[in-house]
Amino acid sequence: MKLTYELIKNIAYIDLCNYNLLNFKESFTLIYPLIVSKNIILRLSKKQILDDNLLSQILLFASRHKKQNRSFVIISSLIIDHNVFPKKLSWAPTFQEAFDIVEMDELERELK
Repeated sequence: MKLTYELIKNIAYIDLCNYNLLNFKESFTLIYPLIVSKNIILRLSKKQILDDNLLSQILLFASRHKKQNRSFVIISSLIIDHNVFPKKLSWAPTFQEAFDIVEMDELERELK
């Protein structure tokens, strides 16, 4: 299955809930040049958010993306233990809250 995204304003929204994660890194690498100028919101299932291997791959992309002055937010309805979840990743339980994080990041960047 090909990784797809939806553009919403200045955000690339990617829903991974029904995606086969065996090829995540390769698939994301293919679409990344198309969304590099956008903020990214990535939805994960409750099972995916607990996958350390997946989170480490996402962390690499998120760190690189944040260096480009863009937001990278993960959505998962599973309540996250902030002592376990990587501190460099932004997390929200709903799309609206993820959207709000992106908007706050945008305002903060404008003020700098």
